[in-house]
Amino acid sequence: MGAVGGLLGIGVSGLQTFQRALSTAGNNISNANTEGYSRQRVELGILPGQQTGIGFIGSGVEVSSIERFYDSFLNEQVRTSSTSQQQTERYNELISQVDNLLANPQAGLAPVLDGFFDAMQEVADDPASTPPRQVMITQAQALVDRFQFLNQRLEDLRGGVNTQIESAVSDINSFARDIASINKEIALVEGGGQVPNGLLDQRETLLKKISELVAVDSVTQSDGTFSVFIGSGQTLVAGEQMRPIEVISNAFDPSRKEIGYRVGTTTSVITEQLSGGSLGGSLLFRNQVLDPAQDELGYIALGLSQTFNAQHRLGIDLDGNAGGNFFNDIAATGVDVLTVSSAVVDVTITDVSALTPSDYRLERNGSNYILTRLSDNVSTTLSGFPATNAVVDGMNLSLTAGSISDGDRFLIQPVRQMAARIDVSLSDVRRVAAGSPVRTESAQANAGSASILSGSITNTTAYDGDTYQVVAAAGTPAAADGGVAIGLIADPSANNDLTYNLEINGTVVFSQSEADAPLADLDALAAVINDDSAVTGVRAYVDNVSNNLYLVNEPQNGRAITVSESLLTTNGPLEDENSVTGYFGSNLLGATATTNSFSYTGPADRYFVLDSAGNMETSGAYVEGTPITFNGIQTALTGSAQIGDLFSVSPNSGGVGDNRNALTLAQLQTSLTLSGGTENFQAAYGGIVADVGANTRQAQINLSAQTVLLDQAIASRESLSGVNLDEEAADLLRFQQAYEASARIISAAQSMFETLLSATGR
Repeated sequence: MGAVGGLLGIGVSGLQTFQRALSTAGNNISNANTEGYSRQRVELGILPGQQTGIGFIGSGVEVSSIERFYDSFLNEQVRTSSTSQQQTERYNELISQVDNLLANPQAGLAPVLDGFFDAMQEVADDPASTPPRQVMITQAQALVDRFQFLNQRLEDLRGGVNTQIESAVSDINSFARDIASINKEIALVEGGGQVPNGLLDQRETLLKKISELVAVDSVTQSDGTFSVFIGSGQTLVAGEQMRPIEVISNAFDPSRKEIGYRVGTTTSVITEQLSGGSLGGSLLFRNQVLDPAQDELGYIALGLSQTFNAQHRLGIDLDGNAGGNFFNDIAATGVDVLTVSSAVVDVTITDVSALTPSDYRLERNGSNYILTRLSDNVSTTLSGFPATNAVVDGMNLSLTAGSISDGDRFLIQPVRQMAARIDVSLSDVRRVAAGSPVRTESAQANAGSASILSGSITNTTAYDGDTYQVVAAAGTPAAADGGVAIGLIADPSANNDLTYNLEINGTVVFSQSEADAPLADLDALAAVINDDSAVTGVRAYVDNVSNNLYLVNEPQNGRAITVSESLLTTNGPLEDENSVTGYFGSNLLGATATTNSFSYTGPADRYFVLDSAGNMETSGAYVEGTPITFNGIQTALTGSAQIGDLFSVSPNSGGVGDNRNALTLAQLQTSLTLSGGTENFQAAYGGIVADVGANTRQAQINLSAQTVLLDQAIASRESLSGVNLDEEAADLLRFQQAYEASARIISAAQSMFETLLSATGR
């Protein structure tokens, strides 16, 4: 009977064991497509044998354990690759939208920018006609609409990023809460000496889901629980405890969402410490693409409005009135200064060409005030601020209220919202300032070949609409100081009657005896020269600012001007000690150097400008083509000008057909007015498109690479932990046969038992 019982026990143990093996194989097959499932295998063990007189006899089989095919390194590779792939995928998804928006040949800025300046050129081609002016205003409105449209699309993407941040934070907290709950269950099970394979898979799957949202680190504790960390070591899960992250508003900009981590009553912003996953991709896109693109767009809008308005104000409209602002003055709407400080810092834009498309951070650190350009983290210590204004990168910073405390910070956004604020101010076609307020002309009697360029206004505030003459002149070394050194006749022996004579073109224009007082200044010298200008044909002019005397032929004739200075005596011969320094620089000495003559021949080497009252406005060296600037007017002379040639600059009254300002406005399309005089509007916008395009292409390449790496990591994990249906089918057959064989053992035991019963029953 003992043998029969042993055989029956062996059969039962086989039935139970292979039933569990069949269940395990079936479970593997059922979960072949379950995410995160790790293949399981029944480990068989020999039951203790029964000792007999002839040795130990086996007593069957048992399930010693159910092993989970798991490798922490392979799973870590999957999480790491998933983190990188998800970040790249989200980044590529978002940047592709910006690339498609900005580079679109119909929806981008480039076509409407071209259309606007083409319309401006049409006005220059026909300045007296109103239809081209109307087209220009219409194109201008299309341009500002496009600025606003592009900016709004970028704002929509910013709102989408905020939504993604909120969704990701909610999911991370939810997954972390589930991990903490599973940690508790795992600790209970493992505390009882068992291995909860299903719970371990669930926890691993949740950890992978978090890694798809943000980069995480995990550490397995001695009780089998996981501790999960994000950022720079912030604890998300510790055993059964979960510490949530939260979405908070930026301290400076409430519309900008950040990620906060609470410790006690203090919430720290950890946004900059997070990376990886779809959340990291959204944050990377916002920092590296969205913010710069919107700043660049606003910078172009600001540059266009400022430079176009400045030139438009320098022109005149169809009614002869000075031009006003064509676009609204968006710089006057104020630079956005965001802070939680009670102090008020005002920032105005003084030079758009020196401005950069970047945000700035102003902070007080001890006694220092530091302005940091956030695009490249270049810092400038503001010397004298806030007692005196600070000028940095084309911005003027001033403290207008309160006081800045140590640690106070201000976020300055000079261009972020400018594309949303630009608009067309001008609607009346007659107010388009296509003409220039001044006209220039060369006198017909001029002896030289020089001509004057058409003038323009460079400063409407300084402009005085008078009639001016630009005079080509000869510069002289003439000087007069009231006899201190010049014009003072020396006669130590006092035995001569000395006289100094000044001749111009053979005519004595001034004679001075020993007893006469020398000329007091250049104005007095010019007066004596001009008294005889009708005879000499020469007139003198004095620039009292530069203290120079100029000579011109009057009227214009191109002849040389001869100046002679001499020292004479009417009583005896000249002596060596007799001397005088002439007003034109001659050193006349006794009997050895009593006369000095020199000529001023064309072309002219100087110029000066007179107003209608004869007042001298400016003067300078005549260099062909060099700008001549005065009273907000700029012009230039070209060619060879003879001494005394005249050129006029006068108000452009009745200049309906004038197109000079329109031409200058049209040229702004290619003028280097941005980025410190290195870029025009098209180049600046092309730079945005090129940068975004290059980054988009790189993102696509990175996405392909990261996807391959993720696939390889998953394949490596699946080679160990994945379910192979062929193998499981083979195991089913094998375990089924073993089960059937165990059943036959039981059947044999039963037959033996029945035989024994029959034998004993006789």
